[in-house]
Amino acid sequence: MLQKIPNPVWVHPVSGDRVEEQGVNNPLGSYWIAFHRDCRGRDAHDGDAWITIKGCTTTGFHGTPHRWTVGRAVSHGCVRLYNEDVRALYRQVSLGTQVTVLP
Repeated sequence: MLQKIPNPVWVHPVSGDRVEEQGVNNPLGSYWIAFHRDCRGRDAHDGDAWITIKGCTTTGFHGTPHRWTVGRAVSHGCVRLYNEDVRALYRQVSLGTQVTVLP
């Protein structure tokens, strides 16, 4: 784990704009747990369209206010979890914990 943040603020990976503050509508849900940092840039699908992400990005586990999106390819590369599951994971892991994500 690289980073753990309760009540994160979501920053759009393309524009860099702070899109959603803490709260029930935050696309990251109630917890953010980063496990990978990449500075090569990449193309990703945001659920509506393909986008190009330039510069460094961080990938992680996070909750969501939209339960129907869990398990679907509608993020910028992250792993969406139900808020109650990411809350439990947040309590179980420490910074430096090794992560292996399998398909």
